[in-house]
Parts: sequence; structure tokens; C-alpha cells
Amino acid sequence: MYLKAIGVQNNFMMRSMGAVVAGYIVMVCLVVGFFRLMGFIQPTYFASDNAPSLPILWQLVVLIFDVLAAGVGGATAAWFAPYTPFRHSYWLSGIILLLGLISIPAAYLRGDSLWLGVSTGFLGSFACLAAGWAMDNKLR
Repeated sequence: MYLKAIGVQNNFMMRSMGAVVAGYIVMVCLVVGFFRLMGFIQPTYFASDNAPSLPILWQLVVLIFDVLAAGVGGATAAWFAPYTPFRHSYWLSGIILLLGLISIPAAYLRGDSLWLGVSTGFLGSFACLAAGWAMDNKLR
């Protein structure tokens, strides 16, 4: 009843927003879980806010896992989409890119590498799009 009051005639818009939100939640849960696990494995670099900057090997591990998590999020958004699965991963990739670009100054001020923030945003967005495209072609 509430949806009709605000002008939504069917629930496709809500399902579409839910698909993008579900993809984002899956991605965030994977990334948070990864960093929690890394806090146990390598507490020097991952367990506190004032930890030293990551060595290059750990930066590459973080980059690879973040890109994989973005791909899983894009596939989730495409899978939950009521119609046009690729479009939903497109929206999620835009959110990933925007949040990645916003977080670059904070990471840089903390002492992290500038390339890691830039590449995580762009490669994560691309992985989300690629996973959504693959799911779109698979679901047809």
C-alpha cells in the first residue's frame, strides 16, 4: 500500500534497488571478513588503525581480493535483478568507483600507496561490470 502512495505501481523498482544493495552487502561482507582474517594472520599491518603502511606484497594481496569481492558483488547484483542484470551491476560499479575515489585522500593521508586506492577503485569497478556482463549472458 505504501508503494502505491509514493507512486510505485509495481515492485520492480524495489527489487532493482534490493539487487544493487544485496551486491554491495555481499561485497562489503567479503572485504570486512578478509581484513578480519588478515588481522589474525598479520596483526602488525591489519589489526590497528595506526599500523604501518603495507608492504608491496600485502598491497597486491589486498588489491586482488578487493577486485574479486567486487566481482562477486557485481554477480550478486546481476543475479538478484528482476530484469536487465547488467544494468544492476553497472550501478553497483558506479558506487564502487565513487566510493573508491572518495577514499583515496584518506588513504593517502594515512600513508598508504596512492596507486592502491586508484587501482582498487577502477579495477573493482571493472570487475563488477565484467561479472555482471557474464551473469547477464549466462542468464539469457
